[in-house]
Amino acid sequence: QRQMCIRDSAYSAIMKGDYHLIYTWETRQLRLYNVKEDIGEQHDLAQAMPDKVKELAAELSDYLRERDAQRPSLKATGEVIPFPDGK
Repeated sequence: QRQMCIRDSAYSAIMKGDYHLIYTWETRQLRLYNVKEDIGEQHDLAQAMPDKVKELAAELSDYLRERDAQRPSLKATGEVIPFPDGK
């Protein structure tokens, strides 16, 4: 299957198969969409499909780690925000 990863200052994302996982760094929110059935990404499936979220979050995190991607930090504390897999 084809896979695509994106890293932006506000979010990182992975698209694999029919699924698009978006990780918002500031809020640490993970959102999951089935783009084949929901091209407009209106229905977040993260709560209904926690195993798929975990799988894609791990793949996205591995991708970011392999590239030594910089992570944002909280201004108030300087704490570095964890990768999508929570580590």
